[in-house]
Amino acid sequence: MTKESDRIIKDINKELKKLTDVCVDEVSNREFSKKSKLPYKLASFIYSMSWRMKECGEAALMLIDCDMVHPSLTLIRCSLENAGIMYSASKIVEEAVGLEELPEDTDAKLMRLLFANKYWKEEQSEHDLEYRAERVATYIDAMDMDYPGVKKYYHYLCEFVHTNSDGVGQSYSYLDEINDKTYYGPQLNENHSLFPAFVITLQLALTIYNNQVQFVNDNFEQFVILCDKSIDKQ
Repeated sequence: MTKESDRIIKDINKELKKLTDVCVDEVSNREFSKKSKLPYKLASFIYSMSWRMKECGEAALMLIDCDMVHPSLTLIRCSLENAGIMYSASKIVEEAVGLEELPEDTDAKLMRLLFANKYWKEEQSEHDLEYRAERVATYIDAMDMDYPGVKKYYHYLCEFVHTNSDGVGQSYSYLDEINDKTYYGPQLNENHSLFPAFVITLQLALTIYNNQVQFVNDNFEQFVILCDKSIDKQ
């Protein structure tokens, strides 16, 4: 492994340590507010998503360490998606704090984060239809506005995760034209030219994610106050 890749992986472990500090085992459901349920909904989403992000990041590193780089790309892409949806959650808080009041659609947005899905129509209940999941591209596009380049990295990962040329032939075969032979087996490893880009993308996803969680934590108290004021007005 190159010194640069080694440095990036050390930085990834630092971001995972920050993330571990966010993961909690339990909370009292009314500890955030005795008036509004919205702070609990936001906190519940963040704690659940943070455990998901922690597992994705740690598992991706484990696969890389086992020289299974290609399978790790699915988890790295998932980590970018996690960062995108956490970015969306932080925007809910940012909007409320910026307006100094709670927008009417705050509860609907939080409920969508918590309960949205895309089951087949014949399997959907009335509840499922109410909270239709957003396309992941929506979150990636929004995040790219503040973090230019995220969308490009995401689409590169998709090319390898999908069964496209990069994800199949370029990842699992090698054409040796000089000896007129084709070799099969994993081609992505720490010596591959794209390896630094893969680990940088994981670092990027974790850094963005932690930044968004930190923003929410920094403004959570104010968000609770706005939620309680909204209840008082009703």
